[in-house]
Amino acid sequence: MPSLLPILIGGCATVGFILIVAASRYRRVYLWRAIGSLLLSLPLGIISYMYVGIRLARTHNLSRFYSWPFGGEHIGRDGPLIASALVFVGMWFVVLFGASSLLLKPSGLDRRR
Repeated sequence: MPSLLPILIGGCATVGFILIVAASRYRRVYLWRAIGSLLLSLPLGIISYMYVGIRLARTHNLSRFYSWPFGGEHIGRDGPLIASALVFVGMWFVVLFGASSLLLKPSGLDRRR
């Protein structure tokens, strides 16, 4: 039986990708692209945060996770971990929303407004 985390990551990625691509059919194109970008940036941000933390720990020869940009190797609370993960999610959101706004043009409904 699969655990809940891969199901949530797969669901967020699938629904986010569908909303970004299909947003041109809805009335508020940029709102739906923002929601899709947020849903898609959650798994991408967390996976890239984990990858960077593991790579930095191996680079510095540490036996534990290295939290970047907040916390470093001395992590005593969950606050720096959550803040660092949110930085990565925010970076992916900006990239995805910017790319979807540049690459996918809105339909005629949104241009009239």
